[in-house]
Amino acid sequence: MAAERQQLCKKCYNKIFPYQKYCRKCASYNIYYDDSQFNVGNKSKIKRSESTSYVVQLAKELYSLGIELTLEPEIWYTSCDFYTPDLVVNNKIIIEVDGPVHENMKIKKNDRIRQRALENTGYLVYRFKNREIAESLGDVITKIKYILSQSRGVSPKIFEIDVPEGNTMSNISGSFVKAYASALNSTLLTIDRWDAIYFKEFLSRYDPSPIDNRCAMEKLIFILLGLSLRSKDYQDERVIDFGHYSVLFDKSVAIMNELFGKAAEIELKNAFNITATNFIKNLIFYGKPRVAVSRLVWIKYYNSIVYHINEFNEYFLKFGISVEESDVKLECLGELEKIECRLQERARFNRLIKNDKISKSEINRLSWLEIWLEEAKSLHWLSEWLGYEKPLYHNRL
Repeated sequence: MAAERQQLCKKCYNKIFPYQKYCRKCASYNIYYDDSQFNVGNKSKIKRSESTSYVVQLAKELYSLGIELTLEPEIWYTSCDFYTPDLVVNNKIIIEVDGPVHENMKIKKNDRIRQRALENTGYLVYRFKNREIAESLGDVITKIKYILSQSRGVSPKIFEIDVPEGNTMSNISGSFVKAYASALNSTLLTIDRWDAIYFKEFLSRYDPSPIDNRCAMEKLIFILLGLSLRSKDYQDERVIDFGHYSVLFDKSVAIMNELFGKAAEIELKNAFNITATNFIKNLIFYGKPRVAVSRLVWIKYYNSIVYHINEFNEYFLKFGISVEESDVKLECLGELEKIECRLQERARFNRLIKNDKISKSEINRLSWLEIWLEEAKSLHWLSEWLGYEKPLYHNRL
């Protein structure tokens, strides 16, 4: 990225790139803006959503008052992913300006989970609505000034903007990372081997090695955690052993810290915080995390969901990680909608097969549906819990 052509903003003389529509410091329009600069193959040029007129209006007003701001910075809240909030004020307060789309329940869930991750990095997060900017900008400015006056001593643990690609995006293919994780997992015979020294010694044998790349190691560790998840007996039921899982996660946090420093530790926690509801959803639907081969548990009752959520929170709250039942429900509804689309696709394929217009080999990628629908017979309570009106399995194939 350092080799890219930089210009200076005509108003504040801040460095500015041609792919940035507005100056990050003063929110002035970038006269050098060139949307042809976007190139998905280069992380620094991935096209992002543009600042709305409301955000730009607020940013310009704050800048005119001498308040330090950064417009849409990249905040790397995990080792593999960044988020661009609308504004960061004084390098410690995130200001989001929400339009009507943020009233959607799924969007609200994503906002809430991401905000929790950002707060875990030490930021304060405040949200305003478009209409507040349009109708009472002065009141918004007054609130922000008050927030600033009360935020003395706040110091975010991470503030990384435009991080070099080699330090963040994985330089190793997903198939290699999975292979390395599987090989390493086969040697983790005792919990004592979950340490940076052993991981580094083992993984350094491979070329390319993931050991020097934060993103690759984050992905590898989550695969390892999934492969190492285990169940236990509880009141005549098999349940996930979150106690053991939390010990492995704690060791994983220490490994990332020792290999890459405090930032990587926080990023690992954030990554799990963001995916935790999806993790619980997979336990409900498939009885295992995505990377595991076989089902570990059968969650057949609503009380079992409550138990697993409570157990998860009991062991992971100490890491700043938690899930809410309402968020899990939204994840499950989303999964049912995906399955419904696959069922419709499978039904269409079946009609084509009868007319000899498609080969059976072409629907192998949907063969898992038959297994899932058979297992769904034990999930009769799921529709009622989710308020889902369509049948889960009756005459669906």
